[in-house]
Amino acid sequence: SGETGSKAWNASVKMGALTKLKKFLMRERVLDAIFLAGLIILYSAVAIFNLGDDTAPQTFYKLRPEEVIAIKLKKKVHEPKLIFYTGITQNDFELAQAWNENECTSNYLTHSNFKDFAVDGPFRWRKVEIEHSAGAIFIKNISQRTIELGEVAVAERNTKIPIEVYTYYQGFLGQEKIANLTDEQSAVKLNPSATNSSYFDEVYFAQTAYQFATGQVGYETTHPPLGKIIQAIPIKLLGRMTPFTWRIAGVLAGTLIIVAVYGLAKELFKSSVYARVAAILVALSGLHFTQTRLGTVDSYLCLFTILAFLFMLKYINSDKLRFMIGAGICFGAACSIKWSGAFAGIGLLGLWLYHFYQKIKLKIDWKIKIKRALLLCLISGCCFIIIPVVIYFSSYLGFSKTTLATTPSDVINQGTNLYEFHASAFEPHPYGSKWYTWPMAAQPILYSIYDGSKIMLMGNTILIYSSILALLITAFFAIRKRDKKSLFILLGYCSLWLPYAWIGRTMFLYHYLPASVFALLAIVNVFYQIPKTRKIIWLFLLVSTVSFIVAYPSMSGL
Repeated sequence: SGETGSKAWNASVKMGALTKLKKFLMRERVLDAIFLAGLIILYSAVAIFNLGDDTAPQTFYKLRPEEVIAIKLKKKVHEPKLIFYTGITQNDFELAQAWNENECTSNYLTHSNFKDFAVDGPFRWRKVEIEHSAGAIFIKNISQRTIELGEVAVAERNTKIPIEVYTYYQGFLGQEKIANLTDEQSAVKLNPSATNSSYFDEVYFAQTAYQFATGQVGYETTHPPLGKIIQAIPIKLLGRMTPFTWRIAGVLAGTLIIVAVYGLAKELFKSSVYARVAAILVALSGLHFTQTRLGTVDSYLCLFTILAFLFMLKYINSDKLRFMIGAGICFGAACSIKWSGAFAGIGLLGLWLYHFYQKIKLKIDWKIKIKRALLLCLISGCCFIIIPVVIYFSSYLGFSKTTLATTPSDVINQGTNLYEFHASAFEPHPYGSKWYTWPMAAQPILYSIYDGSKIMLMGNTILIYSSILALLITAFFAIRKRDKKSLFILLGYCSLWLPYAWIGRTMFLYHYLPASVFALLAIVNVFYQIPKTRKIIWLFLLVSTVSFIVAYPSMSGL
């Protein structure tokens, strides 16, 4: 009987432990953490897959204007392929190539023997077909500025052959080899692609991020520095400049956007279910997926914009000062990445006015009311004016080697130049689009195409058209029903989208990224407001997932 009692006791203890474990796992916070962890792991795996190579040449040779490098082949090759990697080039540039059937001779290097060709920007592999047999190949810098070359190789039928590279300048063939051009042959890519080369606006932002990481003068000055500073962090920490390191910060920002949207939806709808739906929709957004994998600064702009709205909503709901400070910091960060981050200020101001009205309408002594109003205005001014200004100026002055700004007046002067650039940026672009076409993604952007593999910013078809309908329904609830949740979504969406109607410069679909998050929240809002639609939530997510999978090859470059 003693043994039976012991077994019963052990069984009782085990059952009690299992019950406690089950209760613990069923707690909402634990379920939220498990869900977010799973979603982040899954999304990160998909986003990082095929993101970019983590190997690339790291040593460079500065090729001066009119300077020639002579590439001596170990043997005569029939129609060889010249392959080289560019470093800092500032912008597109031109080179000239020539060939000699036998060997390196100075008599051959006349201007008439060179054939010009254009090179598209920095940190790219370029392949040039030589249409004759050659024992030596020559490259001449015909641009009016010094450019950097990383590694040079010559291939025959997709096989590298041994080479030696010499300088040829002012009529004399150098006696010493240029080691920097042949010291990393294992890093050579015979076939340029989006995974091993920069594409689209990476030629500006990735290059400048590298200059921030290495303390050089920055090239891209048409936007404030903070976004490029953030992009430079992995490059600095990992100690190498590769497609992976100049893109990974954007993927991390894209992952954090999902978490921020989850928090925003939960604060808005007070429900984990709707928060999870919102997070999944962002993860399935083609616009979000493609843009955050590109090595530019729009990922960080979107992240800080969403965080500013999240903290502001938390402040309104709790009246805790730390959330207003958080909103001010994030607003300042957004403005220090792109000036369009200031558009969020319209929505934040609307939320602040609502909260201010709720404060002053309380039935208390008018003297106390005035004191509270003045104190709130003072604190708000510090949060949304002083803090953003400090962040903005610090992003310049704290990195003066790269920004060349050493005084506040330098920052102001650069701001003037920045404004003048955007005020005159009217040059047509084949993928430029009007602001009113963005909700439909009517003009996708072909970011990259190599040998039939392409990367397009085009969105998730199901989410694009569902969000348009959802925005109309949300507008109805906001205007006719005075629903606060709908008003919040509509205010955020309009403040981040409609200001572009007054901007005349050439614009693109990626400018819609922050507003698109609120368009997705409008879909969640429809499920929340109309109970009958809740039955199809999981079916809707399934269809959206299928749409994402179908578009994935075109969005990722597979």
